[in-house]
Amino acid sequence: MTFYDKVNEVIGQPYDCENNHCWHLVEHLVPWAPRVEIEAANLTTSVKVIGRELERSELQEIAPSDLRDEDIVVLGRGGTFHHAGVFCNGGIVHADSVGTIWQSLNDIKRTYPDIKGLRS
Repeated sequence: MTFYDKVNEVIGQPYDCENNHCWHLVEHLVPWAPRVEIEAANLTTSVKVIGRELERSELQEIAPSDLRDEDIVVLGRGGTFHHAGVFCNGGIVHADSVGTIWQSLNDIKRTYPDIKGLRS
């Protein structure tokens, strides 16, 4: 199954904090994504664990202007990154509260002005 097949498969899937939150989506779409065991019920703990795991990984930080399909994208505000998705066709596939969606990079910047790309 290609990356694009996986994206098409997940678009519209309902959000589920136990089984389909943002990092589950990243792990599903990006085979080299760090595997992170998190307690989804506690978002603050989850964000700290994801951040710590990313710091330990060997991922390179990529400028938003250099993103390419299958790059991991972490999103946030005020220097705190608390959401994640995957770059695809000029936008971000992410597990939003309404379900898994694709949003253009320009559109998502309105909600998450801090964007960091990560690549293996």
